[in-house]
Amino acid sequence: MTRASVIVPVHGNAALTRRCLDALLAGLAADCEAIVVDDASPDSTPELLRGYGERLRVVSLDENQGFAAACNAGAAAARGEALVFLNNDTEPRPGWLETLLSYAKRHPRADVVGAKLVFPTGAVQHAGVVIGQDGFAHNLYAGLPEDRPEVNRSRRLQAVTGACMLVRRAAFEALGGFDRGYLNSLEDVDLCLRIGVRGGEVHYCHEAVVVHLESASRGRGERFEQSVALWRQRWRGAVRRDDLEIYAADGLLGLEYPATFPLRLNVSPLLASIDDGRRDELEPLLEAYARQVSDLLAEVMRLTALAGTGGDIRSGAALGAEVDHRGLLAEASRLEEEARGLQERFTDLSMDPDSPAYLPYVLAAQSRLLRVRTHPSRPANLRLPRGTAAPVPFDGGSSPNAAAYATAIDRLADDPRIDLVLAAIEPTTARATALEIHQQLVAHAVAQADAGAPRIAFGSITPDEQDGTNDADQIREHAAAVRNRRFVLVAPSGAAGALAGVVGRMNPQDSPTFKPTPLQGIPAAAYRESELNRLLGPTTNLVVVQDRPGRGVIVLKGIDTTGDQISVTRVADQAIRETKAIAENFIGQLNTEEARIALKQQIIATFTRMTNAGALVPSTDGSDPPFLVDVYSTQQDFAQGIVRIDIAVRPVRAIDFIYATIRVKN
Repeated sequence: MTRASVIVPVHGNAALTRRCLDALLAGLAADCEAIVVDDASPDSTPELLRGYGERLRVVSLDENQGFAAACNAGAAAARGEALVFLNNDTEPRPGWLETLLSYAKRHPRADVVGAKLVFPTGAVQHAGVVIGQDGFAHNLYAGLPEDRPEVNRSRRLQAVTGACMLVRRAAFEALGGFDRGYLNSLEDVDLCLRIGVRGGEVHYCHEAVVVHLESASRGRGERFEQSVALWRQRWRGAVRRDDLEIYAADGLLGLEYPATFPLRLNVSPLLASIDDGRRDELEPLLEAYARQVSDLLAEVMRLTALAGTGGDIRSGAALGAEVDHRGLLAEASRLEEEARGLQERFTDLSMDPDSPAYLPYVLAAQSRLLRVRTHPSRPANLRLPRGTAAPVPFDGGSSPNAAAYATAIDRLADDPRIDLVLAAIEPTTARATALEIHQQLVAHAVAQADAGAPRIAFGSITPDEQDGTNDADQIREHAAAVRNRRFVLVAPSGAAGALAGVVGRMNPQDSPTFKPTPLQGIPAAAYRESELNRLLGPTTNLVVVQDRPGRGVIVLKGIDTTGDQISVTRVADQAIRETKAIAENFIGQLNTEEARIALKQQIIATFTRMTNAGALVPSTDGSDPPFLVDVYSTQQDFAQGIVRIDIAVRPVRAIDFIYATIRVKN
């Protein structure tokens, strides 16, 4: 009797298949069999399979039919009571199969048992499948370390991945196997859900571990759209969305129910990051709380006044004739207004000067009641630079011209780590010269982006544009002269450094919109609403730092001169920098497909971490993933020792993918 048939569908990638089969056959028990379904491989796979002789059985398909059809063909030829489907881009760890079979024996109601899949880096690729609140399937805890307790918890789920999946033969045959309407994606989840509808159970076994090079063996491309359409039609409205209950059961998500709303949500940083996109909802709520506190304080004052005059506090009965009733109420009203005006609240402040919550910065930018001033600890005669009784002009020097700035800007290309650039320009510099310097910054930023060291340039409007009679028209001309997604134009004049400092302290995915921006003595912009409509609009796209009541000095809109979000470009730049840094570790090692696959998986692991941090997101309808990665070399590239890395990333707040190609000279 054959206990289990391990079915490995393959289409090309002979080198991957060899690694998989060597690991599989090394520990295969005598009462188990290995079946390889050759799905019309175009390479040397048939010769490879013949070399294994009788150690495995081969089912050959005349034309490429896809994952579902290949698995069904292998199941039809299998003799085992249990069917174990295994991708050829996997390397099972010792003991994996016996662990799956033992688990299935201990759980007789489990018709499907899935394994833990990890990337070569040790990060989790699959700890089961959950259905998200978007109605689509997601790999549970992808990107977490494989030793996390949440990952190492066998459990019942709705679905597991078909990359390594044990299915009882009776259940598989009763449902007709995998649905061939799916093409290389979602057919495994569909089978699990159909088994669940039939009354069977699906389990995840964390002790069976397989290293997986995800989707390295089969392309998806336009076929993915067909699978998503079928999934949407069949399951999206009917499936149980279970991800939140699992996160709660694992202690990563908690909810407290106070007497009044809002509820208190506790989220582990392993699970999610905070999205600032709903700040507009938070501010009115905080203001309402502040009013409630103010009302309570005013009531305390009123009751205190009544108690001091001997009045009936409980009933509010009339006071003695000697009490001036109207005067008392007027005084209570005055005290109430004073109380409202004397309330401010700042939380989570820091004394770290590099933190955006640095206490002096926050108070200087936001407080209506406090003023911050520097108080040096050293006496005046010991401070550097020494104080002078009157301004002293500099002698023997000259202001730099545009050519001098160009030379200095060019030297910034020597350091690829730079991601933000700006030039300090004297207020007396002619407007035409300032524009020329800003255009040099744009050219530098674009050239460095093309060279794989992307950066964003900052500049501010000139004093003439701020104080002139035609300032709005001049600013629009200035913005048009430097219109580029790599340039940010700031008002007021001289505020570019302050904004660059704020942006530099933030995570790339965070937007500077509505963020406090200390201007260090520079007066904030003071535009009217009608002027802001023009300056913030599509013809200008100016970043205005202005004082707003209740908020302090803030950025009104964090955009570049094309109107794109600064954070979108920064996330895309981070993805390019990370990709290039990883690729440089593989220089001289990319002559084999195995090395190129390893490079791809390291990039995928990095982008997965960015996704978990909230920097990359799928499309709102769930049809597109947060990122795509491909590593390849054309025949001509290979002859020249070049490997290409194509990436497509979707930063948070972006409306579409941002594409880049990084060339690695091997």
